Amino acid sequence: KIGKVVIYDTNVDGQFGYTEFKMAWCEGLLPTEWFWRPDAITIGKQNHSQPFSRFVFDKKGQWYEVLLDSPLNPDELTLVPVRPTLGELKFSYKGVKKIKPLSVLIASESSATSGLVIDLMALPKKKMIPIGRYRFLQARFGAKDGVEALVLPDPNKVMLFDIEENSEEIPELFIGGKFNFATKSVLDGVDLSISGRDLHLVGDNGERWLRFAGEPIFDIEVIVKGQKPTLLAMPTVDQASELWDRFFYPMAASLELRKEATEVDVTLVYKKHPW
Repeated sequence: KIGKVVIYDTNVDGQFGYTEFKMAWCEGLLPTEWFWRPDAITIGKQNHSQPFSRFVFDKKGQWYEVLLDSPLNPDELTLVPVRPTLGELKFSYKGVKKIKPLSVLIASESSATSGLVIDLMALPKKKMIPIGRYRFLQARFGAKDGVEALVLPDPNKVMLFDIEENSEEIPELFIGGKFNFATKSVLDGVDLSISGRDLHLVGDNGERWLRFAGEPIFDIEVIVKGQKPTLLAMPTVDQASELWDRFFYPMAASLELRKEATEVDVTLVYKKHPW
């Protein structure tokens, strides 16, 4: 017996489920950036929802193929039991303590399980998933007080891993590590501008940590050799009210160099974040 099956319209598009997994937008993303916001499904007594996907699993580890007649006006939902060959995946992270992973999405890149999207946080500690190739989509970290951060892959590098049955060397998805700042700058003669709106952290695997809700990274010191340090400063209330994204990102910084240059080294310094 499967128990109660519930589909949640968590992407708020007026449909329950979808025929195509799509990206969405929200305040606090990097410019021209999007993120994944899937609908969700729970089966039986599951405490953690999983993405609405072609394949889903229940609390006992039984997998099903999802057949939904219409996302817009659903009348019939069928879960067909399937028995995919499973392999193990490890997930780990470093560099943050206060916030924990709430959702870690991966997607199948194999034809046999095309359309499969898995939230690793919905799985037990030992994460057994259908064998095949997967790519990292995104992660969301947070805490009970509502603080949150979004993790997106390097736009120039696909994070892939292969899951095999009874593999001697278990593949691992790792994010975090030793963080570095990244942003954009414009140098025009003696005028140097450092963007606050493009500021984010980069982990060991090139993944980007951004949208620090509740604890944004403000007042980063900007150091250029031979120049007086300045700040990527916290916006004032009026500045933040003009543009909601400023609740997540610092203001830009400008420097006038002593002489014209075609390139310059910029160091960003931040003592310690509460997370």
